[in-house]
Amino acid sequence: MRSGRFLTIAALLLAVFMLQGCAGFRSNRLPQLTAEQIHFSSTPKTRVFSRWNLVIASGKTISDNARVASSAIIKKNFETAINASGCCVIVERLDQADVVVDGTRINENNPAALAAAMLTGLSLYTIPSWMTDTVHLTATAKKGDKTTSYDVSDSMVMVQWLPMALMFPFSGPFETEKSVTANTFSTLVVQMNNDGVFK
Repeated sequence: MRSGRFLTIAALLLAVFMLQGCAGFRSNRLPQLTAEQIHFSSTPKTRVFSRWNLVIASGKTISDNARVASSAIIKKNFETAINASGCCVIVERLDQADVVVDGTRINENNPAALAAAMLTGLSLYTIPSWMTDTVHLTATAKKGDKTTSYDVSDSMVMVQWLPMALMFPFSGPFETEKSVTANTFSTLVVQMNNDGVFK
């Protein structure tokens, strides 16, 4: 009984230790926006309707359910950036909108990186591996008769290697990925505002 409990605790500690063998590093293709740069409220607020989808650059197909779920997450990321700006109101019907945004997130991640990550895990993180997670967005914003196109991207590199345990508290991969994603969507919204889309 005690040996079973010991093995369970040892396995959990090993899993936590291995998770800390990862670190995330921003590529900084886009400047990190401040809260002041993101917020540009307007009166009256512009009504925005958006549609988003996911495209896999490698040509790999995904199920319809996975595509719908991914599109919902992408749409939520965009709406979070819109709400943070204070400029607009999200509407759920096309006929209610002042601005219609059609957007795509292009998944450029290399599936081969997963095999390298598995090798790293099997080697107890003594063999290093890395993968690039890119947030690439294309969109069109239609306001009246005017349509404007956008293409923004940034990325992070996740490194898996035992010495990265020293970096984990300062550059956790999950926090870095979340930050890069939020900043890329905010950059898109700021560019739209600079072009007068929300004015």
